[in-house]
Amino acid sequence: MDADGAWERGKVVEDYDPAIIRKDGFGAWIYRDHHGWQSHFGWTACGGRPFQWMNADAGRDGGPCEITSNGRRNVPVGVPDPYKDRTEY
Repeated sequence: MDADGAWERGKVVEDYDPAIIRKDGFGAWIYRDHHGWQSHFGWTACGGRPFQWMNADAGRDGGPCEITSNGRRNVPVGVPDPYKDRTEY
């Protein structure tokens, strides 16, 4: 499956334009224009599904994911969020 087909299988998030931004199967944010990039919101297609590039191995092999989201940010799994209690960014 090509990138367009994989993108269509990404999770649509309410209040966000699905042509621009979606989430992968682990809840990490991905941007359509970042396909093939190793950026914060970069992604790749694995098994016909989109995955944030750091989650690609987990998507392919069924292992644990490395990145998920917390609010509007992608964060590493299992690492405390330093912004958790902040009200301003």
